[in-house]
Amino acid sequence: MDSELAVTTVQERLKSLIQQAEGEGRKHSFGFVIHPRADQAPLRFGVITLGGESLTLTRGLMMGLLNVECWVCGSVPARLRIGSDEKTAKFTGHVERAPEAAARRVVITRLARRGYGRPQKSLWPLEGMITPENLTEPLLILTRNRPRGWPS
Repeated sequence: MDSELAVTTVQERLKSLIQQAEGEGRKHSFGFVIHPRADQAPLRFGVITLGGESLTLTRGLMMGLLNVECWVCGSVPARLRIGSDEKTAKFTGHVERAPEAAARRVVITRLARRGYGRPQKSLWPLEGMITPENLTEPLLILTRNRPRGWPS
């Protein structure tokens, strides 16, 4: 697929998802898609934003998501963070720590309200880690606002 067409398709899908979430009472003004970026070796995550920016998912961008409630596919509340690269560190003796270094693992912690009757404030996490190699479908993410340090 042509990269311009892919970006346009993602933008339309994100806009549609934002409208759908708004119809269900959730207000979001920003969205992005995480996908495997095959044009780089080793395989990395790519990001396409609501504004049409297409770039590599960096540690700096991931830092902008700290404490930001994200909605996976517009309906599942979650938090995203950089995953541990302990296995790589054991074999190479180091882990990339520069803010511009690509994020190779992303941990998704799903937040679900627990309780009977009225919703309670306590949240319980259910975690999963994704890598560019095991992400089989692009991951659509919505946020209430544009995260700090993210392009439009």
